[in-house]
Amino acid sequence: MKSNHEELKQAHAHLTQTHDRMCKSLDQHDQTILSESEDRETSLMEERDQLRSQVKRSKKSEKKLKNKITDLSGQIEYLSDEIEKHKMNHRTKFGTDTGTESQGEEFGGRL
Repeated sequence: MKSNHEELKQAHAHLTQTHDRMCKSLDQHDQTILSESEDRETSLMEERDQLRSQVKRSKKSEKKLKNKITDLSGQIEYLSDEIEKHKMNHRTKFGTDTGTESQGEEFGGRL
């Protein structure tokens, strides 16, 4: 029969082994969580950087489009003025006030 001291010694050894296995398991689990967290952090940082880059490109595109709109608006305004000048010249040249006479009436209906 084993003495109490031997039984306590074996129980202590068993508990120490169990404790060591649990600590090792927890350390591995912690390392896994840490590694996954770092990977996720890196992934999120890359995604953030890509989104920032897209925003910068979008802002540049928006600025280019706004400039193009402004340019086109200016061209439209210029052409509208030119059309109006042409209509006024036509009215003055052919003696029409409204510019609604049918084509060629000024010349007896022939053009």
